[in-house]
Amino acid sequence: MKGFANNNGVKIHFEVMGKGDVPLVLISGFGGDMDMWKYNAQELCRNFKIILIDNRGIGQSDKPDSAYSMEMFSSDIRSVLQEIGIESAYLLGVSMGGLISLQFYKDYPEMVRGLILVSTIAGIPKRFQPIARRIIKSHVYNFMTGFIIPGVNAMNKLVEKNKPSVGSLAENFDIPTLDLNIINFLIGRKDISRLNKEEYLEMIFNYVVNIKNEKVLDYFEKRFSNKEKNGFNKDSQLEAVLSCSYDSLLSQIQVPTLIIHGGLDKILNVNEAMYLNKSIKNSDLIIYGNCGHYLFLEQEENFNNDISRYIRNWEEKKKAQKKAGKKSLLAG
Repeated sequence: MKGFANNNGVKIHFEVMGKGDVPLVLISGFGGDMDMWKYNAQELCRNFKIILIDNRGIGQSDKPDSAYSMEMFSSDIRSVLQEIGIESAYLLGVSMGGLISLQFYKDYPEMVRGLILVSTIAGIPKRFQPIARRIIKSHVYNFMTGFIIPGVNAMNKLVEKNKPSVGSLAENFDIPTLDLNIINFLIGRKDISRLNKEEYLEMIFNYVVNIKNEKVLDYFEKRFSNKEKNGFNKDSQLEAVLSCSYDSLLSQIQVPTLIIHGGLDKILNVNEAMYLNKSIKNSDLIIYGNCGHYLFLEQEENFNNDISRYIRNWEEKKKAQKKAGKKSLLAG
């Protein structure tokens, strides 16, 4: 089932897969549309009713040319759930999707059965938001054009040319003439100016994604071709990311929560997952030691199995508690 939900005039694209009784919403990260869940959804829909969503600003959803907020993303998800008649669901959010999940719990706690927070953080503390916005937004062009885009273009060539070596790609690659101090700051490397072309590409690959994983390569190839075809309002999505903080919410979360992170995540450090685990009562933490930010693709089978196992256990506990409650009423 595919369709659109209307949220105050903004159309949000969604797809429902599977016929299970337990709904699970998969929420993408910054710049990701529902295609990022292609491999996971095919397996998870065997056990659950999977709801896929294109966040506003990406994919087939509308892309208003205005500032976005986490409240807007949260409201978009509620509109989708109302459109398909779902009263409550589990939320699985990766990276920015984790922030959206936290906002949804804050706004509509009665609609959340449980949270699965993947490769994410608790937001940016309010006292740091102004400087974070100035630094990141003013230099996002340098970061994208000097780091992300060259890496993705080279990754696409890996796919197109049957995965040649990084060394052969470096022959036709030029290191961008940019303020490398900005990239030093953003990724924590101080030796960039001394790198040759092959080392620079290796650094990009090691930072962004595990290029040895074919499903990760496939995702990135489709992700950027889809963005070119359908458009992507990156500035508005970025504004929402830079304007949220959930530190005070974490101790109030009362639903089952699972936190999953990659031990080699260079985009969001694994310490962020440990902080979430410490701050959310009775939450569980799984760290995939040899994975980066895209662990749901790098460790697809383990990831799907862990998600299924935890949700099944949560549902069984809920049923047991409900049954015990009925017995208590009868005994009284």
